Amino acid sequence: REHARLVAAGDEALAAADLGGAIEAYTGAITLNPDSTAAHLKRGLAYRQRRELDAALRDLRLASELDPTSPRIFEWQGDVLLELGRYARAAERFERSVALDDRQPDVHYKLAVARYREGRAGTAVDPLQRAVALAPGHAQAHYLLGVCLRDLGRLDEAVSALDAAARLAPGLVAVREARADVFEARGQTARAVDELNALAALEPDRP
Repeated sequence: REHARLVAAGDEALAAADLGGAIEAYTGAITLNPDSTAAHLKRGLAYRQRRELDAALRDLRLASELDPTSPRIFEWQGDVLLELGRYARAAERFERSVALDDRQPDVHYKLAVARYREGRAGTAVDPLQRAVALAPGHAQAHYLLGVCLRDLGRLDEAVSALDAAARLAPGLVAVREARADVFEARGQTARAVDELNALAALEPDRP
């Protein structure tokens, strides 16, 4: 009963943005029951909000050891590792998450982000294609797919993906910049200039 009370108190503190109080309550719950998945998980999320990322990662790892069947715990581990710049390890965590549930478009997208930042654009294409198949309105996934295809020299496919991103998110200026790069690489200078003119109008203070 005391364990349940402390977890509930931590939840209330977390909802009130009292991160210190939440961490203290969850720590008390863990002291009473070191095998509490919920307490480790929630304390990890509280540490993450407080930007104590190594502590967050430690608790999330313990939570996944206690419950290795939860895709969300592996996703959250990947999120923290992305924030820490540990891209290869983040990709491994997202891979574990989609292995448990492959119907998560956001996790496929995050897996692609981790691989792209690691310098593996070629291995980011498949999860991005899976993400846009599951969520056709995912503008960021279309955009990153276009960027990866551009980097791989698959320029016609890149234009198609970037066009989809532009339709879904007309205000996403990074799409115009990527399209300008693709048009220039294809020798379509006039279209590249059109994109750059539009960018200059949207961001007049950008040298």
